[in-house]
Formats: sequence, structure tokens, C-alpha cells
Amino acid sequence: MKILIVDDDPITCELLVSMLESMGQEGMSVNDAKAALALIEKEGLIRITTNHENGRVTVTIADNDPGFSPDVLEKIWDPFFTSKPIGKGTGLGLAITSGIIESHDGTIEAENAPGGGARFVITLPIE
Repeated sequence: MKILIVDDDPITCELLVSMLESMGQEGMSVNDAKAALALIEKEGLIRITTNHENGRVTVTIADNDPGFSPDVLEKIWDPFFTSKPIGKGTGLGLAITSGIIESHDGTIEAENAPGGGARFVITLPIE
């Protein structure tokens, strides 16, 4: 597995970390990243890109796995929904994450990337 971080703007990653720390959410990204990494095959790739414009930071996290099935995309934000086997997940991670991001006037979207793979797009205000 490889993780490729593509930073479109040198200050964006530092700004994002600072924003997460000020929101008191350091553990949120770590836990969700661990869950994502556990799902990627050995030869998988996670690509993280960042950008900021118009007073907002955008972080895109994409992989090269098959992506989301339509039924998963329909329920992905529902509390207690999980695509993992029974006993392997609570189904709370994305529901909690979306609530935290929205409480800070941000958005998070899940989609299938063109060309394959799953993609999350997180947008947060800078101030």
C-alpha cells in the first residue's frame, strides 16, 4: 500500500492541521484514516490532495479500490450502517465525522471517482 500526498498549496496541510486542532478533533482524522487503510489491499493507493480558495480549504481523499456500490453510497452517512462483517465495525465513524464537519460549517461528500475508486471531498471554512 502507498499513500501519496499531493499538496496543491504548501500552506494548506499546515492550515488544515491547525484547524482540526483548534476544533479539538485531532483523533477524528487518525481513526478514520486507520479504518480506510485497513480496507485498502496491499497494492492499494490512497491519494490526498489539498487546496484552498475563496476562504475554504478542500481536502480530497481518494483510493484505487473498486469504489462504492450504489447501496453503500445510499446509506453511507446513516448511523450504525457498516459494510463490514458483524462485530467488525460500529457504523458510527462517518456519521460522527460528517456531524463534526457540518458543525463547523463544512461539508463532506462521498462519491465514486472518475476512472474508479472511492473519493471523499471535505471542505471547511478557513476562519
